[in-house]
Amino acid sequence: MPVANSNLIQPPVITSPASTGMRWGWLLTAMGLAGLGVLYLFNPVEHAFYPACQFYQLTHLHCPGCGGLRALHQLTHGNFAAAFHSNPLLIVSIPWLAWLWISRLQNRSSNALVIQPAAAWTIFAIVVGFGILRNLPFAAFAWMSP
Repeated sequence: MPVANSNLIQPPVITSPASTGMRWGWLLTAMGLAGLGVLYLFNPVEHAFYPACQFYQLTHLHCPGCGGLRALHQLTHGNFAAAFHSNPLLIVSIPWLAWLWISRLQNRSSNALVIQPAAAWTIFAIVVGFGILRNLPFAAFAWMSP
């Protein structure tokens, strides 16, 4: 029966602490809150330092994100109707996005954000459908345009 040699030196095991992902999550959360603070103080309609939508500049069509900064600015001031008018998809999706972000911060066992393929395709279809519908020249869809 062979005897194990206890004098062998084992290589060090390098592990990433679980808190590293949490630190990044909290840092991104702080940066997001700082961004909301900037949006609260500076109206995107009145200040030119906000980026313009490249899709709109090229096509003169509203992308699914058009009006998002204006919507968040209105939301930070408590103007829910004006925020919804600027970008209804963003306003409706905020509770889901907040739940997703909070559950991601609380899940310390994994750094991966897993979305099932069917859910990803559904989200993609909703965003593309919203982008198409908000550009149709019918009165029934005018409420979607910023």
